[in-house]
Amino acid sequence: MQAGGAGLTDSDRQALVEGAKAIQNERGAIFNARRTEYMSLANDLGIDPTIVTRTLQEYKPYELNGSGGKTTNTSEYQQDLQDAAQAIASGLVTKEEAAKRIRAKYNQGGK
Repeated sequence: MQAGGAGLTDSDRQALVEGAKAIQNERGAIFNARRTEYMSLANDLGIDPTIVTRTLQEYKPYELNGSGGKTTNTSEYQQDLQDAAQAIASGLVTKEEAAKRIRAKYNQGGK
């Protein structure tokens, strides 16, 4: 039994954080769409939208390290992470090789 993170490397941890950010960005986009719908409906009904949305502010997405300064399609990134996890679980690639491919595709540095 290994202590201290079950053998995860720093790049593995970073990939997990990036995946979590990508998932959060997707959920944030859904939140923003729903918030906009409620604000529009309130306007259509002649109601002040702030009565409906209260203090709920628009979600500001996380910047993904793999974006290289450009917008990253978080759905595609999330799918790539899921595909990599399945390939690792199936024994098709090592976690190091999967991480290397993800970093290469999204312009991340590292080994």
